[in-house]
Amino acid sequence: MKFPEPKTFRGAISPTILFNWTFGCGIFEFPTGHPRPFLSLLWSSIHFVVYLSSCFSIVRIPILPELRHTPLIKYYYYINSCFGTIFTITSMVSARRIQTLRNFNHRITKINKNLQTTLGIPEHYGAAFRWNLAQLFVAFIKIVIIAIASGIFIVDAQYFSLIIFWISRFYQMIFISTLVCTYCGLIRYTGNRFQQLNAHILQLTFGDSETKPCLQSLNRSEFSPLSPIVYEIHGDLRLAKAADIRRKVYVLREVRSIHHELRIATEEINRVFGTQLVFVMGMSIYNIISLLFGLYVTLTSTTMFHSFRHDYLFYSLSWLSFFLIVVFYVVHCSSTVSDEAQKIGKLMYEVAQRSHETETQDEINAFSIQLLKNPLKLTANGLFVLDYKMICAMGGLVSTYLVILIQMYGVNN
Repeated sequence: MKFPEPKTFRGAISPTILFNWTFGCGIFEFPTGHPRPFLSLLWSSIHFVVYLSSCFSIVRIPILPELRHTPLIKYYYYINSCFGTIFTITSMVSARRIQTLRNFNHRITKINKNLQTTLGIPEHYGAAFRWNLAQLFVAFIKIVIIAIASGIFIVDAQYFSLIIFWISRFYQMIFISTLVCTYCGLIRYTGNRFQQLNAHILQLTFGDSETKPCLQSLNRSEFSPLSPIVYEIHGDLRLAKAADIRRKVYVLREVRSIHHELRIATEEINRVFGTQLVFVMGMSIYNIISLLFGLYVTLTSTTMFHSFRHDYLFYSLSWLSFFLIVVFYVVHCSSTVSDEAQKIGKLMYEVAQRSHETETQDEINAFSIQLLKNPLKLTANGLFVLDYKMICAMGGLVSTYLVILIQMYGVNN
């Protein structure tokens, strides 16, 4: 199926904007560029009241007999409801920072125009639009699978309790998926811009000079060294070489300016979603520990071979995969963008090795100082850096708490 090619950055992220509007995490704009804050607040309040009501009523949902006396699992839904409520409030309040997102849109549009006119790099709005659709489709499929698993897990529940449980868990998945898709979609586009800049610098570094074939042809020297034609050729080559140096310095200066603007835009988006990212990571770590411990209790239960709950296993594995995917996807996107932003430093070194002109060296030195003083590091509200080292630290944290819980559970028994 072929989709129409979007002409603007807002059109490229329109699937994510529509997804935010649908579930009360965005600002209605009708017509485009004219926000309707009152209608947006009313729609967000309706979603929040429905979610909060389901959280208060979730006490009626039964849990497995072998897990009922385990404190971590007994209060699992209450703690998740508290986490989810705070996360929902911060998501809706942060989504009201429309001016920040509008500034980001204007900044990206300006950067794309500069890339197009100066370096000939296209906007790639079509690729961004298709990626936004793809990640929303994958999130929708995952939500459907987990919703089915959550429904199957309910034991001896009335129809009303089943609906409440579904609503509570459904909204939790929706709000987390909305945040992750929006944040990752925005920073992945800036990562694409960094990647295009790196490709242009790579071409500038290893591409053949326009004057090189001319210089090689002079060595064949069909004319006498005293011929005036040779002097004319040498004069033209000196002019061409000077023009080539000026062009290279101009390109490096523009790349440095664009790189600076892209870094500011990416950090701006990271700050807007910083608080929600802290809650997402906190909820994910808590849920991963709780689900793994619940699986351990179920699998080591004395009644395991007589009445093993396959529905609980399906439920736990589905939610476990959801939170693992959320953590890995956020970290992967953030780490990839940071690496692309810093990769240009190595390319600048290659340019410096191949260029010995004073003007070029001065521009490269200024660019290197800029990269050293202002590296791009995406964080969760400044508490920790979103890179692969964080995955290792999280694995150690989960393992430590899981061992402690298993030991305490054995002592209590």
